[in-house]
Amino acid sequence: MGIQFHYAASGLARGFLKTASVLFVFTGFAKVLSALGEARILAQHDPIFDFLTNRQLIFVAGAMELSVGALIFSWPKILPRLCLVAWVSTLFLAYRTGLLAIGYHGSCPCLGTVADFTHLSPKAIDLVLKAILGYLLAVSFALLLRARIAPLEPSPAPSS
Repeated sequence: MGIQFHYAASGLARGFLKTASVLFVFTGFAKVLSALGEARILAQHDPIFDFLTNRQLIFVAGAMELSVGALIFSWPKILPRLCLVAWVSTLFLAYRTGLLAIGYHGSCPCLGTVADFTHLSPKAIDLVLKAILGYLLAVSFALLLRARIAPLEPSPAPSS
């Protein structure tokens, strides 16, 4: 029973990490593409990091997400990848919490001008991004908690 549960949890973690990798690459690509645009919002200063324009912050965030997506896809061990997803997701949660704390009521400028490409409203995109963030946070932390109870990966065999 314990071994079956171990493999089931490991499979769940691997599946989650594949979706997380795809999500990070997709949103990272969308951010970089958006940062290269000409919309006026890109020249405005970010409400939290007011020393950066939205263009600069969106480009840096997009490049980071592309890197994170690549690392999640390429690293062999499950636990470091889960930690990376949890850490980056927590950074995004902190940014969104900061927006609330300063009384910012607009849509998160996180994807820049993606609404123009998708023909979705900024509120709809904001809702999708919140759902993605909730998914990444909840599942990564649940799997990390699960890993504290029992390892997700088999221990290496002792060398003779």
